[in-house]
Amino acid sequence: MFFRKIFKADVENSKLVYCSDVSELFNLFDYDHVSSEWRLFIDGSCISLKAVLLHNENKLPSVPLAYAIDMKETYENLEKILHVINYAAYKWKIIGDLKVLTILFGMQGGYTKYPCYLCEWDSRASNRYERTEWPSRQFSKIGQKNVLSPPPVRPENVILPPLHMKLGYAKQFLKKLKVDGEPFRYLKEVAFPKLSEAKLKGGTI
Repeated sequence: MFFRKIFKADVENSKLVYCSDVSELFNLFDYDHVSSEWRLFIDGSCISLKAVLLHNENKLPSVPLAYAIDMKETYENLEKILHVINYAAYKWKIIGDLKVLTILFGMQGGYTKYPCYLCEWDSRASNRYERTEWPSRQFSKIGQKNVLSPPPVRPENVILPPLHMKLGYAKQFLKKLKVDGEPFRYLKEVAFPKLSEAKLKGGTI
């Protein structure tokens, strides 16, 4: 009964159900809602799209905020979900897969020339693997360097997915470190003293 008052079907799209009062929902669960202690997880599949709050320390169960069927991961749909759950009032950190992050950053999917979320690394530059410093990503420059639309959330509130970081970015980063450099020595002697140098060189942590 109480949940039916809190969860509503969207007027424009009845296939979208969302929480209209996050604070009241937390009261029903008898949770203290502190925005900084939760992160918003957005994920989609072939037939559905969902938004769920995850506790940062995983001490509390997840809290569903929105669910939709026959909605794809698009800029318009993610913007819609953020609006109906009143994201602007809470400003949780957001996590998702790389496709979701690309949309949240307002970037074009599948565009490989400027793929990085953090800097303007040019994958087609002749010195792309030798150059170590690149300008920071400017999301305000709409229509330039893979930015199609204004990000619907502040970029600093978007968390890069840990699994992708570990399996992809971190591995490539470690491979590019100079063995005689200070960062590599720190990883070898302080952060991961039990790992062999060969594994660190190969990007295994």
